Amino acid sequence: MNSVQKILQCNFSTISLEKKMEIKNKENPGVFRGLINFSSELDSVLKCHIENSSVFKGLSKSIQNDLLECCLAVCQQRIKNEIKQAEYISVMADETTDVSAQFQLSIIFRYLLSDGTPVERFWGFFNPTGHDAKSLSECIIFNLEKVLESPDMLICQSYDGANVMSGRLNGVQKIINNSYKNAHFIHCYAHQLNLILIQATSQNRELRIFFPNLTDITNFCSNSPQRVTVLDKIVKYRVFRSSNTKWNFKSRIKLNQHLNQTIAINQAGALNRMLNDDKFIFWLRVFHYLMPHVDILYNQLQKQTMDPVELSKAIFRFEENILKERQNIDNIVETSQNHPTKKRRQDDTIETRKIAAKEVCDIFIVNVKECFDYKNHLNASHLFLSTEFPIYENNFPNDHFSKTVEAYPFLDVIKLKTELQLFYKRTDFRDMNSSVHLLKFIVENNLTMVFSESYKLLKIISTVPMTTAEAERSFSTLKRIKTFLRNSMTEDRLTSNVIDRKTDDQQYFKLQRRSNKQVCRKKR
Repeated sequence: MNSVQKILQCNFSTISLEKKMEIKNKENPGVFRGLINFSSELDSVLKCHIENSSVFKGLSKSIQNDLLECCLAVCQQRIKNEIKQAEYISVMADETTDVSAQFQLSIIFRYLLSDGTPVERFWGFFNPTGHDAKSLSECIIFNLEKVLESPDMLICQSYDGANVMSGRLNGVQKIINNSYKNAHFIHCYAHQLNLILIQATSQNRELRIFFPNLTDITNFCSNSPQRVTVLDKIVKYRVFRSSNTKWNFKSRIKLNQHLNQTIAINQAGALNRMLNDDKFIFWLRVFHYLMPHVDILYNQLQKQTMDPVELSKAIFRFEENILKERQNIDNIVETSQNHPTKKRRQDDTIETRKIAAKEVCDIFIVNVKECFDYKNHLNASHLFLSTEFPIYENNFPNDHFSKTVEAYPFLDVIKLKTELQLFYKRTDFRDMNSSVHLLKFIVENNLTMVFSESYKLLKIISTVPMTTAEAERSFSTLKRIKTFLRNSMTEDRLTSNVIDRKTDDQQYFKLQRRSNKQVCRKKR
């Protein structure tokens, strides 16, 4: 059993079992074998077993992979059993790559446990046959059919903002919605808005080059402590390492003015030439003006009390400010022209870039509107905002209520309204600071039959990955998966490794179950 424990220990510690580039010898046996050797020095029984056993030592790579597959089978079966007990489920999917640029589609299910606790379970990494909407949706539907007993269970789908995923006309969300009628597309707060908009503009050839170049600058400055020190002295403004969640345009603007003083290696020469390139300067200035508005909108969406009216106002203000920047494109072009370049700009090139920059502004506006097109789940959550209960007691929120029952027509309208009126009158419900707390209170006090329709609606609200960071929704499996993928995919059993590391329920890791699975495998 020690081999199994060491494999799990490596997984929980996010340590690779084996590194493909690692040369194994007596001095460097590798992480896993080194851990086993260390344990055997402390455990005479284990040492005797390794030295004398001819049957099962558990040290070979094939046995490690078999054990990981057994771990995956146990975890996925447990997830299936939990979903059978849940009434509703949400699916979150995202196209992700690791540092070696390998494409993966990650799928996560969100649902409620029997005690009302919302959980996000990582289901696996998958390689669709293509990158188009049809291939991605087929992969998602194939996995949904494995866990869903009824299409009505799926009430939400959430993807990133790439048009192939979230497009209303022929994107993945539309194809999924054709098969699952209740599956509304909702923008999850775990999807960073700035990256979504950058993805939306990637059809422009110059921009596809521009953003990787920004990453090169960041990596160049961050990989050497000496460069960071020099840069701090010159610029007084730290350029942070490249991240999946933020672009530091202001840092790049200042770096543009001072990098020539930090050239220490040949690569700096290439970066310096790039920073004097007229195309790079132009797009740097464009996004320097645009991205602060995206950050402002994103931060506004994190308010717990965000309702559809506030959301609409925030989007309107965002559109208004982006349109102002659109009208200011001519000034941006003039500013970038003041930067010295080796080649004389042609008038047609300038006009082409003006048009492209204005198209970027239009894409920003259109994509934000599409991301937040569906807002009725916010109406539903506003019905259970405990701070508003004293107001609702005298003034029933008819507008929120009517839009909620319109979004979820399977609710009993009359009974739900009666239950809500009782909610607003009772003072004990006013202590609940979130819909999750309210849901657990109903379960713990055996009130599920008394407030049957409210209980049903609360389950829907808690299952949906909200647009805003509501209380108790700060966790995100999707964010943790992306953090894991910053490492290279050198493991042959990536899904097995990740599902072990990302599952927080210790009952998933009963060694006896895994051992039974291993024993039952053929040729073992």
